[in-house]
Formats: sequence, C-alpha cells, structure tokens
Amino acid sequence: MIDFLVLGSGGHALSVLNLGRMYDSFSPLGYVSLKRSQDPAFESLAYFSTLTDALGTGIKHFANGVGVSVSLERRLSISTEAELAGLTEISLIACTADVGSEVGDLRGLQVFQQSVLQINAKLENHVVIGSGAIVEHDVLVQEGAFVGPGSILLGAASIGRCAFVGAGAVVLPGVRVGDGAVIGAGSVVTRDAKPNSKYLGSPAREVA
Repeated sequence: MIDFLVLGSGGHALSVLNLGRMYDSFSPLGYVSLKRSQDPAFESLAYFSTLTDALGTGIKHFANGVGVSVSLERRLSISTEAELAGLTEISLIACTADVGSEVGDLRGLQVFQQSVLQINAKLENHVVIGSGAIVEHDVLVQEGAFVGPGSILLGAASIGRCAFVGAGAVVLPGVRVGDGAVIGAGSVVTRDAKPNSKYLGSPAREVA
C-alpha cells in the first residue's frame, strides 16, 4: 500500500482523490491546501496548510490535484517543488480507461475514466487526460499538458508543453499545438496553433 498526499482541495483535487480511491494499492491520507475543504470527501483526510507540515508525517508520495484555474506552468512547478522536497509523484490511471500505450515509467500522469490511449501514443510526465478523451496512434502529448474531457487528438497530432486542450475539442491529424497554447472547448483545430496563443471555434482561429 502506497500512502499519498493530494495537493489542492478544489474540483480537480476531488477528482484525483476519487481516482486514487479506485486502487487497492494506493491510500490517500491527507491533503495540502491554503484552506480546509468543506467537501465531505476530504473529511477523513489529514489537513495540512503547508507542504512543510505534511513532510513531517513521513508520507513519501503525492498526487497533484491543483486544477487549471492556475496556469499549467504553475501547476507543473508545484509538482517540481514537491519533488525537490523529497516526495515522489504517483501516476493514476482509471480502471475504466483503455490504455494501449506503455506509460509505466511516467511520473504524475493522470488518466481519467473512459478515456482511450491508442497504441504508440506518447505521453510525457505530468500530463492530464480527462474523462472520455481519445488520444490516437502516434500522438505526442508533452510534459504538463492538459487534455480536457471528451476531446479527441487524431493520429500524429502533437500537443506542446503545458498546452491546454478544452473539453470536446478536436485536433486533426498531424496538427501541432504549441507550448502553452490554449484551445477552447469544442474547437476544431485544423492548422498548427502558435505557442502561448488562444484559439476558438470551428475551424479554430487565434483570438486575442
């Protein structure tokens, strides 16, 4: 049994907590947040207002429950800070996900319910794949990227570091989404998206 901490107390932290509870091999024992959660799901967990306080418990593992209300770069840096403090980030993959690619050595991967990772899809550390998302063959999803629920990444598409693909968006085959780019929910990306830019619509167009 691996005991772990959840970082955060918002909606994504709740999803991560529930995902962790699916496993017999993982046991969430506490959470770290600036304020105590009022959600009943957190009642049985120890509360820590700082990571330093949590380290005193001897727990060695964590799951990043910080959501996309902060920047994905900041979310990634929070994982890095926890790792530098001596914690190891676990990967959580829903038992209902269909995973056809090798993901065993990744840190901080979160794959939610009913999602599909086809053969030869390549994911890097700290990636989030939302529920019902489809990542087709030969797609690359780089470190810290967030692929929203119900989104579809078609063959050989590439999602850059800390890029955000909104719920229900579609990225067509071979299209590159640049580092830090934001793809709005329901958008259809037919051409490469520039780094650190925002795209909306069908077909997706850059917006200010």
